[in-house]
Amino acid sequence: MRLFVSFVVSLQKIALINMFRKGKNTFIIISIFGLLATFVSQGIWLFQSFTFTASELRIQINEEFNVALFKEAEIRACSALTSITISDVNEETPNITVFNDELYKRTKTRPNLNIIDSILCTGNTFNYNIHYIKNGKIISNSSNRTFLFPITTDTIYTRRDKSEGVYLELANPYSVFFEKMGLIMFINIIMLVITISCIVKQLNNIRIQRKTMQLRKDFTYAMVHDMKSPLSTITIGANALGYEKVASNADMREKYTRIMKDEAQHLFALVNKVLTISKLEEGKLEMNKVNVDIAPMVESIEEKFSTYPGKDIHFTNNFAAETVYADAEYLSEALSNLVDNAVKYSRKDVTIEIEISSRDTGSGVEIRVRDNGMGISKKDQKVIFDKFERASALGRTFKHNGPAGFGLGLSYVMQVIEAHGGIVGVDSEVGQYTEFTILLPNENVEETA
Repeated sequence: MRLFVSFVVSLQKIALINMFRKGKNTFIIISIFGLLATFVSQGIWLFQSFTFTASELRIQINEEFNVALFKEAEIRACSALTSITISDVNEETPNITVFNDELYKRTKTRPNLNIIDSILCTGNTFNYNIHYIKNGKIISNSSNRTFLFPITTDTIYTRRDKSEGVYLELANPYSVFFEKMGLIMFINIIMLVITISCIVKQLNNIRIQRKTMQLRKDFTYAMVHDMKSPLSTITIGANALGYEKVASNADMREKYTRIMKDEAQHLFALVNKVLTISKLEEGKLEMNKVNVDIAPMVESIEEKFSTYPGKDIHFTNNFAAETVYADAEYLSEALSNLVDNAVKYSRKDVTIEIEISSRDTGSGVEIRVRDNGMGISKKDQKVIFDKFERASALGRTFKHNGPAGFGLGLSYVMQVIEAHGGIVGVDSEVGQYTEFTILLPNENVEETA
């Protein structure tokens, strides 16, 4: 058994190496094979153990049954006050058969199953049934009990011509088996569970590693793509400023300088977002929370997006709650990300309608950002807040002309809101709308918590 387990472990190690070298499903196949082989080996071991236990019990019962038959025959002989002389003994014929045959000739009596039963009952707790057969057919029983998959003793003939005989049918010895093998079975089951758990854990780790590797690959590709555009713009602007025609024109110089600053700020925002998420995950980011006026903060965000190139955007505001207890900088960035998503994932040739509202819930402030964009499927809604995940990842990645980005926006929103002690949720219908809801607690509620 130990050799088998060592063999399976060796195969798993070899498969793991091959998986990383070849990038195939070798490890998974070998693991499944090892798991099935473990089940089969344990099944074979249990069957053989049970068969061995049953065989031992059968030998024991055969001996006891022979003794009981002799005692019963002696009782009949004593009752008939006759002595039996065994003659013409054939080596192939058991003494008990010859004895019963001679006794039948003298007394015309057959073995009494009730007497045999009473003799066997002494010291035994097994359920059994004794059958008397004649010419291969059962003509009497010691009881009417029937057993599932019983163990039967050898037939002991009571006539030399084998026309009559008795045999015992024993209930399957489950109790004996579990009594003798219970501890070993328990240990093996524990080992089997541990082995299965380890294999499942390994398979799960491989799945996570593959997903992580793919996420890193997508993240790197998308991040380079996102950073390449502003870097290219900055490079073009810097080169343009080197030309005398641009350098001598104040308006053009100011234009290129402004573009370069904007793109540099864009790059800074991307890097800062990554760093902020890392700090949030490590619990190192400190929030400077105060009562923030919602209207000015939202209007500043809307002004930034109102001139978005190639997009017709219309904002609607409804602020029933005027202030919110939050860090103004991080909350503004979170709301900006939601508006940016609404713009990026808008439908073509449709005016982008974005509604931002707030209301007092009594224990906090609820802020909603609703748009009339592409919408998010129910399946995607489960993963959009994960880092490096985007709803577009399931078919609208920017490799296929989908929106650029590497999936940090909504993860940033969720972690910033959670750092405030709040929650964020989403409700959406594909092709209809998307609505994000942010709930932030009041100052007195947070202090009580």
